[in-house]
Amino acid sequence: MTDGRKLRKICLFLMLISVCAMLAGCRKENKPTDETFVVKIGVLLDFTGDKTAESERMYEACELAVDEINEAGGVLTEKLEVVLIKKDDGGDYMNSVAGYYQLVEEGVCAVIGTNNSKGVEELIKASSNSNVPVITPSVTDDFVVDASNFVYQSCISDKYMTEALVNFADDELEFSKAAILYSVQDEREISLYEDFAAAALKQRLELAYAKELADYDTDSVKEAVTAVMNAGAKIIFVAGDLEALDTVMNEAHSRGYDGVFLVREGCVDGLATTYGYEVYAPVENVRPAYDAVYFIRDAIEEGYLATPTSIALKLPFLEGSTVYGEYTIGAYGNVDKSVDIWLVTDDQKSHAGTVFE
Repeated sequence: MTDGRKLRKICLFLMLISVCAMLAGCRKENKPTDETFVVKIGVLLDFTGDKTAESERMYEACELAVDEINEAGGVLTEKLEVVLIKKDDGGDYMNSVAGYYQLVEEGVCAVIGTNNSKGVEELIKASSNSNVPVITPSVTDDFVVDASNFVYQSCISDKYMTEALVNFADDELEFSKAAILYSVQDEREISLYEDFAAAALKQRLELAYAKELADYDTDSVKEAVTAVMNAGAKIIFVAGDLEALDTVMNEAHSRGYDGVFLVREGCVDGLATTYGYEVYAPVENVRPAYDAVYFIRDAIEEGYLATPTSIALKLPFLEGSTVYGEYTIGAYGNVDKSVDIWLVTDDQKSHAGTVFE
């Protein structure tokens, strides 16, 4: 176990000792004895901004998981009911922090959210102060769990995503050479390039060409696609967003490229055309939101307490399963689980395979 892992476990264990004698759950002291105690889970998402539809779907998935848990008898031997407390941050990171602290004041044991990267970045700091764990269902950036004691992912991390794509390409696609295009102006895309290259080294897939772009302008992309074709790469991983993917596919089509594309999770949503190409993408939909509720339930059962600190202590190395399959949470809060890869073409979207089953 590395020094970082030891420090994380020791800090959480010491905090658990300091509070377990005082807390039997997320309850506040001196509450009337006739009040039914419930386990509160906060859901902090962008319900009124650009991700309204996504957030509502995630919340419905959380509700489904909570209903299943309560119908099965709740949590712990006391059969405690689980309830959700919904909070909107509008996609603004300042509101994410404010909403988090409001949920802490309302006595939640954990917070599921948020779905904006800057908000999660700020919650790393906030959760370290309040000691109430956060599980993000959609922010896949590797920075999320790199140095945080109280932030976890129920979605796959970027590193895990690239490993899934490379494994799928190596096992299921007939091509042996790949290329990657990424923006040198975007830290996440640089990280995706590094993760993809590292994953390819572990497999038989050869990274024949990599191009850092200052921008996805037509001339730069045209030059890059020509180089990809000259390198004999039949797989292009586009590390950019939907707009970048469209630009690359358009230029590839105009130059007669006859390979396939790999893209990051969420990049095919709203894709108008694939220009006749096969596009492969990891797709999670609302699974991470649903899973997050079960992560919290399983951590409570494992620690025999519904306190924030006990949950944070039990989440690392936690193993369990949901209807979607088995999962293992890593030492730093990243999750290992099966990944569904979908094939998207102009007229259909279909399941292409599952890796890490």
